[in-house]
Amino acid sequence: MKNILLILLSIFVVACDGGLNPEIERNAYVQGKIIFISPREKFPPRDSLKDLRVVCFKDYPPNNIIEDVLTGKAYFTETPLTYDMDTVPFQIKITDPPTQLKYIVAAQNYGTLLQWRAIGVYHINQDTITTINVQTGKKYEIEIQVDWDKIPYQPFGL
Repeated sequence: MKNILLILLSIFVVACDGGLNPEIERNAYVQGKIIFISPREKFPPRDSLKDLRVVCFKDYPPNNIIEDVLTGKAYFTETPLTYDMDTVPFQIKITDPPTQLKYIVAAQNYGTLLQWRAIGVYHINQDTITTINVQTGKKYEIEIQVDWDKIPYQPFGL
């Protein structure tokens, strides 16, 4: 009986082949929420908000939005976000940590494919843009406030 248990245990251990080890997370995540602090009557008309995304740039100011996105120098929410709520959750996967994110914005597409503007910037101190040093396997919780009366400086180059 002892031999049978020993054989079964040996088969089980060999069959697992590390299957019980937790998988190491190689990505990092920036997640959080956009908070619209302006009253609803201050919101732009629905047809002027064609797309809403959160974008994380490795460079500040961004050199060229399209080029940065295509070359991996920028990360963005995979699907458009809604602005029908006062608080909008988001999550962005950072696939190549460690890296530094120097400029994180809520961005609005208001016209053609190339017509984007920052509508809110991530910062802890109102006077300074906040940088995040992203490490492998970590999650970073952030909040971006949007005030339609105080649209931030537009450093975008196309």
